This record gives sequence, structure tokens and C-alpha cells, in this order.
Amino acid sequence: MLRFIRELFPLHGFSAGVTVILSQIIASYLVNTLSYNSLNKLYPYFRTRKWEKDGRIYQDIFRIKLWKEYIPSVGAFDKKHLSSSLKSDYLTAYLLENLRAELCHECSLAFGVIICI
Repeated sequence: MLRFIRELFPLHGFSAGVTVILSQIIASYLVNTLSYNSLNKLYPYFRTRKWEKDGRIYQDIFRIKLWKEYIPSVGAFDKKHLSSSLKSDYLTAYLLENLRAELCHECSLAFGVIICI
């Protein structure tokens, strides 16, 4: 069985780690090159879906509230220190930065699938 897994996933050890890290860096770079205008055009594809139950499914399955505070914030907005300003420009930028983060996750997932193949 172990031999089958090694044949299925030829990268292991150090090379797998380097490959995963590089794929994350590439995904982050690609997403950060997108302008707000480009991100705005992608917005409809990232709307909340009915099966997500307004985000409750992520708490029910992954228990996100238990561990999310331990994940470092690397985006343009630190969620612990959001501005109290509710100006339209600020909220638009916040939503687009969240979209950028979600797109980066999607790219990382796609790269992960490619790496495993």
C-alpha cells in the first residue's frame, strides 16, 4: 500500500514541502497582481451559495471559531483592527480584499490538486 501511495504521489519530504511553499507564493503573487476592477468582475462567482447556509456550515463542520484566531492575517485588512469608519470606499475595499483572499485559497487548492497529480 505504501508503495502505491509513493507512486501516486511522487513528491515527498523536502521536495514536497518546497513545491507546496512555491505554489502558495505563486498563487499569492498572481492574485495580488489583480486590480480592484478585475476583482470586482469576479465578485458574482464568489457569492454565498444556498448550501453554505449563510456561513453556518463552516462552523458546524470545521469549528472555525475555535481556531481562526490562531491563523495569521496577511491581507491588507487586519480583522482585529478594522476601521470604525463605514464609508462606502472602505467597505468596498474590505469586500474586495476578502474576495482576493478567497481567490488565493482557490488558486492554492488548484495548485495542490495539480501537485498531487
